Amino acid sequence: MYKLTKRALLLAIAAITLQANASGPSNISALNWMAGSWAGTFQGKPMEAQYSAADGGLILGYTKIINGNQSDFFEFEKFEVVDGTLELTPYPFGKQGVSFPIKTISATKAVFENLQHDFPTRIIYELKENGQLFARIEGHQNGQFVFENFIFNRVK
Repeated sequence: MYKLTKRALLLAIAAITLQANASGPSNISALNWMAGSWAGTFQGKPMEAQYSAADGGLILGYTKIINGNQSDFFEFEKFEVVDGTLELTPYPFGKQGVSFPIKTISATKAVFENLQHDFPTRIIYELKENGQLFARIEGHQNGQFVFENFIFNRVK
């Protein structure tokens, strides 16, 4: 009886570990809810974003904010697993930035954090119940906590 109980306990622990790893820090497909085209406004200016699916173990994306005939801001984003950890690497204005390892991830929310970076130190993506994609950058500047929110509606 003791051997059977011990074996059942070990099997249960293994199953829980496998289940946790399936949605854990190295499973990039957990972000597939971001895939698609998105549009919104930021400070009265149109903005758009596009994210690929996680096919091939990589999500590529971009965001741009449009001001008339020019872009006020653009950024490429790369989501990939590096040394077993899901990371986001932004490329603001096309130049590689620092990487942000995943801090927490759920079925509809991902929080990336790099406390060594000046600003932002945290980047958050969340799929809201109404279908909107909410993105946020936050951290400290000049001793003050600051943040920027970005709200997108799905285009396709």
